Amino acid sequence: MYIRKATTDDIERQMEIFAYAREFMAKTGNPNQWGRTNWPPKELILQDISDGKSYVCEHEGRIVGTFFYDYGIQPEPTYAVIENGNWIGRNEYGVVHRIAGDGSIKGIGSFCINWAFEQCKHLRMDTHEDNKVMQNLLRKLGFIRCGLIHLDKDNDPRIAFEKMDAKLTNVYFVRHAQPNYDNHDDNLRELSAKGMEDRLLVTSYFSNIPVNAVLSSPFKRAVDTVKDFADKKGLEIETIDDFRERKVNSEWIEDFNFFSKRQWQDFQYKLSDGECLEEVMGRNVHALFDVLHDYEGQTVVVGSHGTALSTIIHNFCDEFAFEQFQEIKGLMPWCVHFVFEGVKCLRIENYDFFTGNTKIIM
Repeated sequence: MYIRKATTDDIERQMEIFAYAREFMAKTGNPNQWGRTNWPPKELILQDISDGKSYVCEHEGRIVGTFFYDYGIQPEPTYAVIENGNWIGRNEYGVVHRIAGDGSIKGIGSFCINWAFEQCKHLRMDTHEDNKVMQNLLRKLGFIRCGLIHLDKDNDPRIAFEKMDAKLTNVYFVRHAQPNYDNHDDNLRELSAKGMEDRLLVTSYFSNIPVNAVLSSPFKRAVDTVKDFADKKGLEIETIDDFRERKVNSEWIEDFNFFSKRQWQDFQYKLSDGECLEEVMGRNVHALFDVLHDYEGQTVVVGSHGTALSTIIHNFCDEFAFEQFQEIKGLMPWCVHFVFEGVKCLRIENYDFFTGNTKIIM
């Protein structure tokens, strides 16, 4: 495959590809992004061609894909305002719009997007919330979700993504699935039958994300939650003791909610044989910094726990406190994605495996 600028001779073939794309979108649960307005109109594509910003992808002499590409200080005016998040980069960037393939061969979208990124090394894109196919592709290609933007042509928000030629480290902490609460041994507490089933949601989520390493708390429930997907990726799980869950006490605590609230109110509070949240946060963040050093520029998954993970979030975003912890207390498994440049945290977002919803924390 190769990319060239489109000419007016290509317009009919481009419109055929857009028609195929609208049909594909409708079949894959995304009927509104283009189908509602028969987007994009022919006049717009002719204007793109006239401006020198319309491109086609050819394979064996036939056009199989098309897209819009531009680069500059602010090539997409609607990107000036972003909600529920922020852009990572501040310099000039490239933008891809109106990307479509004819489905004749695999990898057309990836090829076009990778070509655009190579031209600028800083690329932004957006897609409809129903376009799960494009969202998965962008994550697979290393893009980071940044927030929501609004286009002039409709009221539907678009999910904004960005990719930069910087050494960014992506760390996904995965809280374990539901454990067997009848087992009071914190180290050996296994997953329940539901937990074993729900861990497959973790496997599914990471199936399209390139992962370089899988780490985990040494506790069995954390290891087992990431084990299925690690096995399918052919990756060994390295256990790191400092990623273990908080030690409450030697005895089982019946009123966990009261105890937990007291700890979040006072990070130094602990029972006689337990840990305070300051200690839990300290060792977990220390372990995280070791990961950032050892896996700089890579993507790592860490099997974790509710309290341990919440203290890591609190370290970088002190607005995450007891109220936010209560919201996720029963959410198992649960994923939090951190993006770092060096040891500077650029982005924190959480992902609900059950609903597929993503929320920017920082």
